[in-house]
Amino acid sequence: MKVGLFSAWAVAMVSIAIVACEEESSSSGGVVVPDGGSSGTSGTSGTSGTSGTSGTPPVAGNGKDFCDKTLGVVVGALEQCCTAEDKATQDYAFTHGIASKLLPVCTSTLEASIQKGRVAYHPDKADACFAAYQTTYAPGKCANITQTYSDPAGTSCREAYSGVGAAGAPCMGNHECSDGLTCVGYTGASDGECKAPPAIGEPCGPARSDAGSGGAASLEFGSHPSCASGARCDPLERKCVKAGADGESCTSTEECSEPLVCYLGKCGATGPADENGACGGNDDCKPNLYCNKGSSAQGTCAPKKPAGGTCTGATFVSECIGRCDGPVGQPGTCKSFCGSL
Repeated sequence: MKVGLFSAWAVAMVSIAIVACEEESSSSGGVVVPDGGSSGTSGTSGTSGTSGTSGTPPVAGNGKDFCDKTLGVVVGALEQCCTAEDKATQDYAFTHGIASKLLPVCTSTLEASIQKGRVAYHPDKADACFAAYQTTYAPGKCANITQTYSDPAGTSCREAYSGVGAAGAPCMGNHECSDGLTCVGYTGASDGECKAPPAIGEPCGPARSDAGSGGAASLEFGSHPSCASGARCDPLERKCVKAGADGESCTSTEECSEPLVCYLGKCGATGPADENGACGGNDDCKPNLYCNKGSSAQGTCAPKKPAGGTCTGATFVSECIGRCDGPVGQPGTCKSFCGSL
């Protein structure tokens, strides 16, 4: 499902996973911050991934600074761009509430990883990430706030930090493991272990769609498959199960083998669709499009409507660029929201 403001936050924060962000894991208890969606400062506050001497915490950037300059920029933009009327809506309470709660989680989690020497800092990537957040979400960029969230700097936010844990190393989240490894078995109070992606039937690392229940947060830095190729992490069983192959039925991309996506109810190499492409629901369309199908089972992807357009009211799900002002399931009118058109 995509929410009215940031679809990636619906899964990861929400998803949180977001984070929602991005999501909850019974084995990891982790909150997922989507696609580099923690914030940060410029890379001048620390050295890059240096190891401290015995008894001296290693320094690798500044976790609070990083989170303030990414996720914190979004929180600030929401507070500045949204009017009193906007702030009285459920959309605002949902989005601002998630982001503002994730900000301290981002900070505490990243700071803990830095102090334990489990991550390396890459200032060039961090600086590119911070600049992109300013360009996209700084004051004066209010029209961007209601667009579907994505890493505004491409991959630089995901690459601002990298885990240093080799196979067998203790970890409190995927971000503390080297690329290609996943953190299995951690909880809010105890470490897990960096391992190669588990096979079918084995306990798995945190899934991308897990929801945060408090405890350790798994920041989305680097690449950390929760299961081996051809498998996916079942969020209820916390075990790796067979992932959907090309042509098999699915309800979300998380059910498909990477890099396949779930489109029109089947795992495949294509999708989501561009404007005028076929769709069965909003997830079948690219960001900032919606599935215009009326009462039909299948429709076509269309641009979200500006203020003044007609819409059908639905909580957090709208065909509007801003929000739909109308009872759930009833005709309504698209309205500007937090500076949207």
